[in-house]
Amino acid sequence: MRNAPKELKPNHSTDLVLQEIWRIKDTLSASYGHDVDRLFADARKQQKLSGHPVVNLQTKRRKAQRSPAMEKAVSRRAGTTAGDTKRGHASPQKCQT
Repeated sequence: MRNAPKELKPNHSTDLVLQEIWRIKDTLSASYGHDVDRLFADARKQQKLSGHPVVNLQTKRRKAQRSPAMEKAVSRRAGTTAGDTKRGHASPQKCQT
């Protein structure tokens, strides 16, 4: 095992930092009954109440990954043309009464 990476030997200060992180993690987890769904529901609630703008990177990534053919298919299902969806206008067929 000559090519195996050498293990880092923790020093006293590293141990103290890790112990503090684990203590905080355990305290936070216990405060929500060790239920991750409750923890994230509360985090989302506090995020909404904060009033700060929130960016959804998943949505941005999905839009960026769409191919032109996929964009056309999505807009067709929505009843708009690809150019109309970018400007936020509905197609003329949908506007007529």
